[in-house]
Amino acid sequence: MSEARSCRVTLQPLGSSVHVPAGTRLYEAIEQVRARTSAAALQSLRYATVCGGKGTCGKCRIRISMENPPPITDEEYQALSPREIADGIRLSCCLTVQQDLECTLLHAMDPAAPQIQTSFTRTSSAIQSGPLFRAVRLFAACPSITDQRSTLTRLQQVLTGCAPEYERVHWPAAARSVLPTVEQFLQKRSDRSEQELADLTLELFDHQVVGISLGAENEEEAHRYGAAIDIGTTTLAVYLVQLETGRVLGAASALNPQSSRGSDVIARISYTIEHEQGTQLLQKMVIRELEQLIAELLHSHRIPDHQFRCALLVGNTTMLHLLLGMQPITLARYPYIPLFTSEQQVLSSFSLREAGQAQPVGPAADHRPLLQAYPGCSCLCGPSASAYLGADVVSGCIAADMDRAEDVVLFIDIGTNGEIVLSCRGSIFAASAAAGPAFEGAVLSCGSAGVSGAIDHVWMEGSELVFSTIDRVPAHALCGSGAVDAAAVLLDQGIIRPDGRFAARSFTGDTQEDTEQPLSSRCVIRDGKKAFMISDDIWLTGKDIREIQLAKAAVAAGIDALLSEAAIGAEQIDRVLIAGGFGTSLSSDALLRIGMLPAVPAGCIEMIGNSAGSGAVDQLISSDTRDRCRRLSQQMQIIELSSRASFARELVRHVHFPDHRNAPEQRKEVYS
Repeated sequence: MSEARSCRVTLQPLGSSVHVPAGTRLYEAIEQVRARTSAAALQSLRYATVCGGKGTCGKCRIRISMENPPPITDEEYQALSPREIADGIRLSCCLTVQQDLECTLLHAMDPAAPQIQTSFTRTSSAIQSGPLFRAVRLFAACPSITDQRSTLTRLQQVLTGCAPEYERVHWPAAARSVLPTVEQFLQKRSDRSEQELADLTLELFDHQVVGISLGAENEEEAHRYGAAIDIGTTTLAVYLVQLETGRVLGAASALNPQSSRGSDVIARISYTIEHEQGTQLLQKMVIRELEQLIAELLHSHRIPDHQFRCALLVGNTTMLHLLLGMQPITLARYPYIPLFTSEQQVLSSFSLREAGQAQPVGPAADHRPLLQAYPGCSCLCGPSASAYLGADVVSGCIAADMDRAEDVVLFIDIGTNGEIVLSCRGSIFAASAAAGPAFEGAVLSCGSAGVSGAIDHVWMEGSELVFSTIDRVPAHALCGSGAVDAAAVLLDQGIIRPDGRFAARSFTGDTQEDTEQPLSSRCVIRDGKKAFMISDDIWLTGKDIREIQLAKAAVAAGIDALLSEAAIGAEQIDRVLIAGGFGTSLSSDALLRIGMLPAVPAGCIEMIGNSAGSGAVDQLISSDTRDRCRRLSQQMQIIELSSRASFARELVRHVHFPDHRNAPEQRKEVYS
């Protein structure tokens, strides 16, 4: 059998090439190039395949240079304008490679890395109450003829003497296998004096011995570091923590590279079903990105790799399944049963080293570390509550003290999934609403995540439309908070009606002379469809408005379901906490205006930032916090929205925007 003909695909402006068999989808060839390209280079380009290559999102636009290009597909006619088609723009997922070709990714951006929101407000005081990783210095008795205790017994008794809780420390096989080397070290000391104590350090991860350092460590190498990691469907956030003090030294973030296989968890689960090695590929993608983020943080703080010893990871249940390389197919099929919800531990390679030496000595353990670039790093994934209420929600609720609240508190993490938690009279109700990727910007015509240059706020100043961008650089896209603001402004100005349709009068007559509606000049027809121009290059279409409606309706209907379950009304809510990096940029009055939140006073709404990240930091340094997370994950009363007969009706009812005209207000002070 002859081998398949090979074709060369060159990807600009990266200047990289790959050879693929003829018949390969161009989308897959581009992904091969992207997999070999640094994250920093990829982040300077706007290229997305949020539908997982199914031809429905229209975002994998490229310009091709080839002889006799294949005919335009129906999907491309739907997604591309006649002008784009005439300009050689195609969708990479709709083309197959049959000859050598060159294609160019569009919309080059500022090469600076995305400035994804990672901030949070830390309320915990759980420092030094049991870090996940500890280095315990021991002065162990050297062996003698009058002391016949075993090596393990001597070490364990000294360890227990340091703190009673160390009595339950586990010595795994890897730790026991290095005891001959440890005993030889102790015997060398006893040759000098039978009364001498040997100085060594035991390294413990979640009460398991994962390393031993022989000899006295200097002050510099005595420091250990860990990472609290939030794996979001769209974004990743890593927080570097000094374990001795609990201090957060810095944060790094990036877009989740798995987004190229689908913008939401269902699309990614489908990818693992349709591709034999899909689960392994998605696992490698996210681990590679996390390792790069960790490397950036360690390098910027001049920390040697061997001093990075542990990570506490949270994320939704699907993200954690993929992280651990476990096929998540059962999460997408009724009755939606996860393979695990409890904590999952992956130990590091065992470290036995001489103090002052970075390289280990003695036999290596047979563990396969999760972060292979950091074999000395042990990892713990936090507990989840259900298939669609993951460790990120549990972690965020703990950071917000939902388990200790004495008033009625509504917690909402707004993202691709809208996770909603209600604390009421000692009971905690939770639900996940499939908001879709609109709030993350993925399905909007000009949408993006919250990266540098994305429009994040829109408001009126007098008769003028004003907007701001992340990092105050020129606008190149519209992120979710900007889209919510824009929808609120268009409602206030009468550009769109409560049903979400554009008002007809905005697109008729001499708009330049329309003194009643100063924004009418921004209402245009683009490629035969109505659109509102926020800037010269950024716009909202009727389809975009519909996506916002569907997303906010899912959250609003989910809130109604929890209030019904708790048998209370919206007027009894004392506080509303909006969580998530996306939530940091949201305007409370815009959320009220579009009807995502019930009619509560704006003053009781608080944006708390990435509470999942905050909770992950607290879990990293506090055993009390880890215990609280375990209890909360088991105490949450999960409300499955799809099983409620009334949910579909509530969803439809909430699609429309509130039917009233608020006086347009200058909202600038909300964003300062």
